Amino acid sequence: MKVAVTGCASDFATAVLPRLGADPEIEGIVGIDRREPRAGHDKLRFEREDVRSPRLEQLFGGCDAVIHLAFVVREIKDKALTHDVNIGGSRNVLEAAAAAGVGRLVIASSVSAYGSHPDHPRPVDESVFPRGNPDLYYFHDKAEVEHYVEWWQRRNQDSELEIALLRPVVIFGEGFSNPVIDLITGPVAPVPRSGLEFQLLHGEDMADAFHRLAKGGPTGTFNLAPEDHVTIAELAEIHGQRVVGVPAALARPALDAGFALGVTGGSREWLAEHQAIVSSARLQSETGWRPSMTTREAAHALLLQSRRPILSSRGELHRREVAEAALAPATAAMRRWCELVPAMREATGGPEGFDAILERLEHDFLPFRSGEVHLEVHSCEDDAAPTVVFSHGLGDHSRFLTAASGGLRERGFNVVAMDRPGHGISQGRRGDAPFETSLDVIEASVRYARERFAGPVALAGASLGGILSWYALTREIDVDVAVCQNIAHPDVHHDPAMRYKRPLLRAIARAAPHAPVPGKQLADYEAMTSDPRIDAYFADEQDPLRCTTSTARSVSSFLEFEPARDWSELTTPALVVVGSADGAVTPEFTREAFEASAHPHAELRVLDGVSHMLFHEHLPLGIETIASYVSQRLGSPAAV
Repeated sequence: MKVAVTGCASDFATAVLPRLGADPEIEGIVGIDRREPRAGHDKLRFEREDVRSPRLEQLFGGCDAVIHLAFVVREIKDKALTHDVNIGGSRNVLEAAAAAGVGRLVIASSVSAYGSHPDHPRPVDESVFPRGNPDLYYFHDKAEVEHYVEWWQRRNQDSELEIALLRPVVIFGEGFSNPVIDLITGPVAPVPRSGLEFQLLHGEDMADAFHRLAKGGPTGTFNLAPEDHVTIAELAEIHGQRVVGVPAALARPALDAGFALGVTGGSREWLAEHQAIVSSARLQSETGWRPSMTTREAAHALLLQSRRPILSSRGELHRREVAEAALAPATAAMRRWCELVPAMREATGGPEGFDAILERLEHDFLPFRSGEVHLEVHSCEDDAAPTVVFSHGLGDHSRFLTAASGGLRERGFNVVAMDRPGHGISQGRRGDAPFETSLDVIEASVRYARERFAGPVALAGASLGGILSWYALTREIDVDVAVCQNIAHPDVHHDPAMRYKRPLLRAIARAAPHAPVPGKQLADYEAMTSDPRIDAYFADEQDPLRCTTSTARSVSSFLEFEPARDWSELTTPALVVVGSADGAVTPEFTREAFEASAHPHAELRVLDGVSHMLFHEHLPLGIETIASYVSQRLGSPAAV
């Protein structure tokens, strides 16, 4: 089977193309767009062409199906051009597909085709006429395309071209962007009324529907949505957004001015006061398609990927599908590293090996005063085996350590890796995890490990997680052994300039405790690695779940915190490790902090040639370091 996709550089195509490429029955894909596609595949042949081009008939030649995604979504000032691309281009696609002998055409319409009207039935099904709105270009153009398709089919009843139109609701996924997403994910939502309602669908569910209909099945028009919906006020409660009621008469000129100045993503033509709430019962009954998550679940994943906090939740992230959807950008980054970073490829077996680690892990959530704390659990299926409680570094989260956790599981350990509050998919303000709170989470995670598994417990930490683990030992935490990559001591200063920054940060924390402090002020990311692919992860902010800032009160608490008791009183065996090539936390600083701590049962080990990225750039050594020390102290677990 051969499929052509117009708008192959669009947001929709980033989800649709991989789905088509993974189908063994689809042998070739022709991607058509004025821009190169963001999602590539070996089966894809890219053709740089406009949807209004007379060449479409030629490009569609030999195709069994065409998926038409090309449309102007992001508003441009030239409305004549917009309508020509949207309506004229869609007409051209339809006529070219028929002329080329294509068997099936699947068109991306939208629930916006129904229009923004207060008299919509609840829910709207496919029998409702698509009225659009003449003053809302996107709504108008989607409806006009549908009207033309209906007219064309009446005029060409003998045509063998089968046509299906999908009317999706708001779609989200990695790389998706539109004015509606901008509105519901911003810190402030200026809206004409707080009762605005939305349905949200994951891009993978959208791609599933397009793939199904491209392969065959029913024709006609189908709504594409989950069953539930949320109001803008309900969404705002989840992530702490401020909803500001603005009369439409004031909002319209304000949006026009903002769009003209380039400070808003759309003009008054995106001001829709009503949204059709639709039913997808027809699509479900005729094709077997089902959404993988509810609107509320999808909203949580969308908000996290938009760098927003989860402050109020009803357990929407508990299902594996939802947690993994939220973590998808981080997963993609780590999967790339397993292909490109030699040490990670060696330790995991490459991207396929990383996928196997993902298949085996579990997600769990701990009740905590700041909201639920996410745990990534890797069980070796031996409850009596040692359990490693793993703490992540500055701004990171447990997915950053998934490859290391999976490697420890393969060595016969259970692993519980936490997301500190406001990190990863744990609840709380982004980057807001003061020192004492972080230690409390470590203690709660250790208790979880004790209750979940029967064996001894080891505490391990990477980077800042190593420092936290080192301090946690002074609380008489219930662990049998610890491995800390990097440590600190209150009398040893890593950054000489910090003596001047500390009073300033203390003052800021008092005046504005949640003020953001850039991570680059706290850590030298360029000194962490010599691998440009890892460096790009930090520089390009490839993971939206990674906190690039910390709150002022968090930073101040880390600078002011004192150990619960002196390390010289401790009896828990501990290994402190640092790389000789660590430019972020130098071996000299670590040695000075180690000697100042005077832990009588601790050992310092400097790893030759190792950078700060022990659990990535040197992953086999990182796994071996934890496994061998814990086994030496607690006994060797049986290999899985």
